[in-house]
Amino acid sequence: QQLHLTAGADRGVLSVLTDLSDRIWEEAAELDEALTRASENGSSGTKARLFADDILPRMRSLRSYTDKAEALTDASRWPYPSYGSLLYRV
Repeated sequence: QQLHLTAGADRGVLSVLTDLSDRIWEEAAELDEALTRASENGSSGTKARLFADDILPRMRSLRSYTDKAEALTDASRWPYPSYGSLLYRV
């Protein structure tokens, strides 16, 4: 599908969303790998440390990118409920 962008602002937003999308995919892949590593460790203490030191920071990082993308995307185009919808409409 071809996009016809005429305004510089539209191209700017598209560029930002493209960069955010790339970071979201990278962060999600890294989080998936970290979750796999954590599940392969037998000790509960080791798993807890991995979640505290590795997985939770990755989840926060991923969330920061998705929050930015959500703020730049029209609600009708966002494939998931917004944070506001979950918070105030459920």
